[in-house]
Amino acid sequence: MLFFSISAGIPLPPLILGFILEKDFEQNLRRGLQYANGNVLEIVHHPIALLFLLLALVSLLSPVFKAIKAKRSAAKAADAA
Repeated sequence: MLFFSISAGIPLPPLILGFILEKDFEQNLRRGLQYANGNVLEIVHHPIALLFLLLALVSLLSPVFKAIKAKRSAAKAADAA
């Protein structure tokens, strides 16, 4: 897995952090779902949790949108030339 992540250009520190925090995240997610009686949508009823979910979504999708924008501008520049 490490080879594929390095060859894909994924930085190493987030992977290390993910491996370290994985167990704690899973335990806390399981505990939170027990408090919410298994309802995943209960998470979005709290504003701070919704804020963190939106920040995570933006940080995950922003590279995709930047790549799409770069492809469009490159195609537009190629058409203009």
